[in-house]
Amino acid sequence: MNNGAQKLNQHIFQPQIWNGISCSAQYKIPRIYASDVIPQAMIPFSIALNPHCHEYNAFVCFYEDDYKFERFWKTPERYLPRLRQFAGVISPDFSTYQGMPIPFQEFNILRNYALGAWLQQIQGFRVICNVRTGDSEIIPLALDAAPQHSVISIGAHGNLKPKDNRDPFFIGLTCAIEKLEPSAILIYGTDCYDVFSLVQSSGIPLYFYPPRQQLAHLHRDIGGLK
Repeated sequence: MNNGAQKLNQHIFQPQIWNGISCSAQYKIPRIYASDVIPQAMIPFSIALNPHCHEYNAFVCFYEDDYKFERFWKTPERYLPRLRQFAGVISPDFSTYQGMPIPFQEFNILRNYALGAWLQQIQGFRVICNVRTGDSEIIPLALDAAPQHSVISIGAHGNLKPKDNRDPFFIGLTCAIEKLEPSAILIYGTDCYDVFSLVQSSGIPLYFYPPRQQLAHLHRDIGGLK
């Protein structure tokens, strides 16, 4: 394999993060184990990297545009020292939006679990599993490596504004509740469109974390990691 091919393989597949990771039986997705932690706060990855951010009681999440944390996939080791300063991490949230080709959705689900499992199993982080589904045909894959009877996290900020997204979101949420039987669900966003009524009627505790626009002034590249 020439140098160009090696670099491409490194950036696309990140083989170094797979060593020693336990995977699910059916789809061989890196497994994220159960957590019972309820974070005091969540803070997006891009804001957490800013040296002016000192909310170390928060869990770092990835509920923002993919381009803001694509770098974490390319060079994950680079960000470990900064991430260790925070209380924990919500596993990544690469997009699986409606209309995205199925192979891309599957690849992003794989990336979400691979990074989360690597942080938890290999690096010793406290990790809460982010659950992101996608088109109905990939829901079994999307839930295959998620923990049962655990706290899980879901990103709702911006995802529910388009009406076309609400039914698929509700279907994925319903499947997640049925398969995973979560002990609690963390929601990054609000319940503006009443899509969480099923959860409320089921008695599963819900914890809402408002989006962090109020910290937008910290999202400036002033000496932060890039």
